Amino acid sequence: MIEMDGMINHPHLQGYEYAKGILISLETNQLLSIAEMYVAHPGMRPKGYGASAGRSYEIRDDGSLVRSAQADDCPCGNDALHNHHLIVVSHVEDHLEEKLFKKIRHNIYAHEDVDGSASLRHLKSKDEAELPYFLV
Repeated sequence: MIEMDGMINHPHLQGYEYAKGILISLETNQLLSIAEMYVAHPGMRPKGYGASAGRSYEIRDDGSLVRSAQADDCPCGNDALHNHHLIVVSHVEDHLEEKLFKKIRHNIYAHEDVDGSASLRHLKSKDEAELPYFLV
């Protein structure tokens, strides 16, 4: 999971819905899905959250990703949005390589310019996270 430090207001979102990050799910050994996390934020406090349907990508032997359409992929047709998700993922890969993330606790990392303490309050366990979690 890659959580943005702020919220993003995409033109296609309605009312008080904002993009909050990217969710990467490994579906099989060679197939992953990249989806967007959303938060409903009508005022001072969030009201709800969720994730969109993602797009699927085959993982090639060289580590590159190639679009691999699946029946449960996002039907929005917004190629620019999904291409943006790939750009975010590539930035996180670059930052990992450059060692720009600091470890907050087990499996939880924040970009060196981000104070992740407030964003992490919603995680159930203060000691463990099931999957790697990045704050950017």
